[in-house]
Amino acid sequence: MGTHYQGHVGPLLPSRVNPKLDCIILPDRQAWNLLAPTRKRLPPGWTAFLGAYFEDNYWWPERKIVAYRELVIAPGEDQFACLCLAGMESSCEARLREWDQRFGLEILCCEATSLSFQLLNRPGDPAKFVAELYSFCPDPVDSGWVQSLDNWLKMVTEHGLITLHW
Repeated sequence: MGTHYQGHVGPLLPSRVNPKLDCIILPDRQAWNLLAPTRKRLPPGWTAFLGAYFEDNYWWPERKIVAYRELVIAPGEDQFACLCLAGMESSCEARLREWDQRFGLEILCCEATSLSFQLLNRPGDPAKFVAELYSFCPDPVDSGWVQSLDNWLKMVTEHGLITLHW
């Protein structure tokens, strides 16, 4: 990769996810929209994923809070490379690869303690899959983010977007 991602924003910067990696800081919506096209442009042996980047502009009187994302670009043979690159526990990879084989998944956002992915095919038994999700990562329910297994089931069934936190 060059030092600039032409057509979008300025130079690549060190990532907050991993300072050894390059990233582009973008408004949240733009980062989500650019992830797939960026992946298509990368040469073999490279990967891209999103990381969180929160900017609290406390010096502005109106107290604007702006949501940004890092679009991280790094060496990696496949999408699962982001797990190690972001500092996530290596024990997570086997389960995620199993789900990828069963349903297909696309990792979107990855950090040391959180992960978002899209299910490409819905599970035949969504309630059983939600039970698997809960046994793998109970925090979204236990911390109140999805509030209940029923809500998580509805989210999986309707959207197929899974966000896990540890």
